[in-house]
Amino acid sequence: MVKIGYLGHPEDQGGPLGLELLEECKPTPIELLGGDLTRCPAVKGYHMNTFEVKCPFDLEWTVIRSRKYEGDKEFSWTINEDKTTLNLNNNFFEESAVLGFDATAESVQVLIVPCWSFVSDTKNTIMLQHSNGIDTNPQTITGQMDIYKWPDRQLSVGYAIKKDEQTFTLKKGQPWYRITFFTPELEVVKLVRIEERPKFLKKIKNKHMLSNIKYQNWRKIFKKFGETRPKKLIP
Repeated sequence: MVKIGYLGHPEDQGGPLGLELLEECKPTPIELLGGDLTRCPAVKGYHMNTFEVKCPFDLEWTVIRSRKYEGDKEFSWTINEDKTTLNLNNNFFEESAVLGFDATAESVQVLIVPCWSFVSDTKNTIMLQHSNGIDTNPQTITGQMDIYKWPDRQLSVGYAIKKDEQTFTLKKGQPWYRITFFTPELEVVKLVRIEERPKFLKKIKNKHMLSNIKYQNWRKIFKKFGETRPKKLIP
């Protein structure tokens, strides 16, 4: 069995919004499938090492893109307030604090998320963040990373914008995203909550800002983190 440590927000273990304290926002093992599938090692291995986070609110928004000039895209967006349970009249929840877009509106991130991050003390442990492939709506952008070489990288939730007018709907209690762990020998994983960050993780808490610098050699950066980190970060 391989231990995987999981943490909340670096400055506050409840996160800036406290979403990590909500039961539905905790990474929870998904249920094993029954019938003949219980004998399939591929299916069983996936389900044993996959965890799910559910959405704690209703949220719907619409994005409209237009081409004013060749290659020049403009876009607008609105939150459909009658289909959201966020209090947008609260100063903290003003619309600009709910969604974040890239410059050309090719993708959008929900900024109100549980700030989970994950750590492994076993080399070559890969974490995949993804949709569940069945009823996660909308389908999230999939991403993966080595959580031994790049420990404690906070997760975000993003969506690709594929249409010039597109509506995204999140519903409370429905699957938001899944996390699957791939271990070197396909060992079963066990999640362990880390209540206090070790000094090394506090020191590198802003490493995600490196993404603001263009043309980085990420393979080299990951290797450096893997070589300099302590062998043990999970208590």
